[in-house]
Amino acid sequence: MDEMLQRLDRRLSDIQTQQLTLEKANKRQAKLRARLTVLEEETAVFTQTLAKEFRDVARLQKLSLTALFHTMLGSKEAQLDKELQAQLAAQLKH
Repeated sequence: MDEMLQRLDRRLSDIQTQQLTLEKANKRQAKLRARLTVLEEETAVFTQTLAKEFRDVARLQKLSLTALFHTMLGSKEAQLDKELQAQLAAQLKH
């Protein structure tokens, strides 16, 4: 009878340990899911920023009235450099 109580006590202790481990794992999983959501949102913002910078660079590289205007003012290259730097910064963040 005493041996049976000891076995039951050990089994109960094992189950309690497993329950604590499961609770810790569930808390960790919830934190990781929340972090994943934040990272997905940040990635979406970086992707949008990167796409905008690519469009800006493409727009400045095309020969358009704006490009012609910037060329005549001598600022097209400076503006293009600025946009390329912004594009690179967005790529590095992504």
